[in-house]
Amino acid sequence: MSTARLYDNPRVTREVLRLVIKGSNTQEKLAEGLGCAERTVYNKVHDPKVLGFLEREDGRYVITDKQELMKLFQLDDRAILKKRFKQMAGVEEINDELVGGSLSFNRVGRIISYYTDSEAIDEDAFSTYGRIYSQWFDYLGMGYASNQRLSRDKPADYNENKTSRRDSSGVSYPKVSPNKVFETLDVVNGGVSRSAELAERFDVSDRQAGKMLRSCYLLGLTVDNDEVQLTDLGREILTAPENERKVLIRDKLLELEIVKSYCEIAPEEPFKNKDIVRKIGEELNKGWSEGTVETKAKRLYSWLIFSDLFKEVKRGTLVPTATANRNGLSSIEDYA
Repeated sequence: MSTARLYDNPRVTREVLRLVIKGSNTQEKLAEGLGCAERTVYNKVHDPKVLGFLEREDGRYVITDKQELMKLFQLDDRAILKKRFKQMAGVEEINDELVGGSLSFNRVGRIISYYTDSEAIDEDAFSTYGRIYSQWFDYLGMGYASNQRLSRDKPADYNENKTSRRDSSGVSYPKVSPNKVFETLDVVNGGVSRSAELAERFDVSDRQAGKMLRSCYLLGLTVDNDEVQLTDLGREILTAPENERKVLIRDKLLELEIVKSYCEIAPEEPFKNKDIVRKIGEELNKGWSEGTVETKAKRLYSWLIFSDLFKEVKRGTLVPTATANRNGLSSIEDYA
């Protein structure tokens, strides 16, 4: 059995395969279809390759078992994905422990670390691996991923947390600082449920209050069912010690494409924050003005530092920590 580990959630695998089937079979075309930098494609195609659905021949990606895969796209039959996933290292062991109960994402990640080629020994890496594999279990009907746990039976808060998840594609990211998000959670917990009420409480404009609420929603900390309410994750983050809060926030940030791209592009040596944001805009063909680059860089900056993905060398200059590349991001040479 291969000891390779999956890097991303199942919807990435599905989207890559869909694009290749439709003819986007080169690095450049996949980057365009996925809305990511070309170098990021090497990580996006990793999971379809280790699952045996994709090969690379003469610089082009080729689908294997196309007939079986058409069941996935035409009939929404996920059996072929489930069959391959269950053959992955560590999955059987997770299933055995999951019988009749639930496992924390951390525990799921520990199992994956042990049975795959991972050399991870840090808590945040375990949580990341666990989140990814729990999403696969959920997608394939093998369990339910909710509130940092993988459960065999459907949790009571499952649908609430599903509703709170926002599309993390593109360049979405929190528009206010971490402190503002935590302050927002506190007042929402105290009964404030409308943007106008939030604006009055903090003496800010309605537009700023909207940014505060959207940032909470983007991170899965609130849900808007007629009125704004905290999710279970929001309540957990509100009361968690700072170290635990950092880990929970870090996992949510790493679901955002702009943050994943940032981690992949950032060099090992100290760099200017604005340079990386500018490069992301260039590689995604966004045509950002210098003012836009500066605004996005400023807003991302505090989150990258708070989550311990990066450390500040001096104002505006960062260096990655050991956790910045903990998703197992592969090098271009691995796919040459």
